[in-house]
Amino acid sequence: MSMFKIISRTSSTTPIGILAEALRKTGNTVDHILLKKVKIIKCENGECLAEMKIGKGDCNLLDGFHGGAAAKLIDTISSFALASHDKHYMVPSVSVNLNLSYLKGTALGEEIIIDAKTSRAGKQLAYIKCEIRNKTTGDVVIEGTHVKKILDRAKTFSEMIKEFLVFILKQLRMSPKTVTAENFENYLKTSNNYDKVLNKVKVVSVGDGNCVAELKIDNEHANSMNILHGGFSAMLVDVITSFGLLTIEQYYMIPSVTVDLHLTYLKAAKVSEEIVIDARTIKSGKTLAFLECEIKRKSTGEVLVKGNQTKCFLHPK
Repeated sequence: MSMFKIISRTSSTTPIGILAEALRKTGNTVDHILLKKVKIIKCENGECLAEMKIGKGDCNLLDGFHGGAAAKLIDTISSFALASHDKHYMVPSVSVNLNLSYLKGTALGEEIIIDAKTSRAGKQLAYIKCEIRNKTTGDVVIEGTHVKKILDRAKTFSEMIKEFLVFILKQLRMSPKTVTAENFENYLKTSNNYDKVLNKVKVVSVGDGNCVAELKIDNEHANSMNILHGGFSAMLVDVITSFGLLTIEQYYMIPSVTVDLHLTYLKAAKVSEEIVIDARTIKSGKTLAFLECEIKRKSTGEVLVKGNQTKCFLHPK
C-alpha cells in the first residue's frame, strides 16, 4: 500500500505537505531556486503556511525582496494550499489571474511568513488569498489573490501522485542613449540576485520605454504539467517591463519598486515552445510609472499572458 494512502489528510504530514517539502529540496526548476529556502509549516484543509529568510539571491539591486520572487512565492504557496483542499485534493489546476499589492518593503536578512488560504473552491474555479508578513513585526508587506482553473478531474489520486513524483525526481550599469539589448541580456546571465532565474532569456530589442525578449521554455520554467509556470510568467513581466522603463532617459538609474502587479492567464505554452515577451511603458510621471506586457507564442502570435505593473520611483532625498 502506498504511503500516501496511509497518511491522513488531516495530519500535519499530509501528502501535499510531504510533496511540498520534497519539491523544496530537490530539482533545479524555478520552484527549487526559491523554495529551497522555504520552510513549510502547515499544508492542509485548503491552507498553506510557510516561512523564509530573505537571502541575497532573493533580492533586487536595492537588496529588497524581489517583486518577481514574491509573485513566484505567492503563486506556488497558494497552489499548495488549493491542492490540500478536500474538494480539489491533488487535482491539477492552472492560473487564470494573479494579483499582488506591494504595501511595504522587506530587506535582505529579514524573515517573512507566507500565509495562503483557499477562500472559495467551485467546480471550475478556485480563489486563494495570500499574505506575506514580516515575521518580526507582523506587518503585512504584500497582499495577493490567485484565481485558478480546475482541470480534468478524471485523473485518480494515485496518477497525480505519480506525475508529481516524476516531476520532483527529474529534476547595469549603462547610459540610456547607448543601452543595448546585449547589456540587459549580459546582466541576466551574470546576475547574483533573483533575476538570475531569467538567465536563458534573450533580449531582442530595447528603447523608448519598451523591451522585447524571447525564451524557449525549458523544464526549469515549467510546472508539474510541463507548461509555462504562472509564477515564472510573473517574473518575466516584472523584469522585462522594468528593463523597458530603464530605457527612458529621465528615469534612467532612478530606483523603483513594484506597487502593483496584475496578470491574466489566457492560454498555456508547453516545454520546448518559444515565447515572446513584449513590454511597453504606457504612462510615467514624477512618482509612478504604468507598464504593460504581453507574453505571446512566437510561432502564432497568440497572446498567452497579459500583465500590468505599476512602479513607484524612489527619488533621492
